[in-house]
Amino acid sequence: MEPQEILQIYIDAIVNKDIDKLMSLYDEDVRQFDTWDKWEADKAQLRRDFEGWFEWTGEDHNHPVFKDVRMLQEEKLVVLNGYTIFTKMNPRGEAIESIKNRFTFVLIYENEVWKIWHEHYSIPVEMENLKGIYAGE
Repeated sequence: MEPQEILQIYIDAIVNKDIDKLMSLYDEDVRQFDTWDKWEADKAQLRRDFEGWFEWTGEDHNHPVFKDVRMLQEEKLVVLNGYTIFTKMNPRGEAIESIKNRFTFVLIYENEVWKIWHEHYSIPVEMENLKGIYAGE
């Protein structure tokens, strides 16, 4: 598997709410910095967060799309960054809402497989009022 293929597996796992497939992408020592609620999460917390997110969406589902992805690759280390647009879809396939985030994935290559070792999502913050700048597409 090429490292950028992780993005498509991630998309498929999110769309299908396949928690085991999703968590298989992460290294045991993953450290995640997300936009929401917590400063960081380890793999156990990340699983709980994804499970809560999947439950919260109910019959709806999220469809992530990666845009403007850039990659820097060394022998056993890859950095991917760009934008992710998460669109919440109803069961009829209609978009309900979306949010655009900045993302960075750091992948490591161990035991002949690429894993997400670090994941970082963010949005910019307006300097004047310290409010997040949310953009959808």
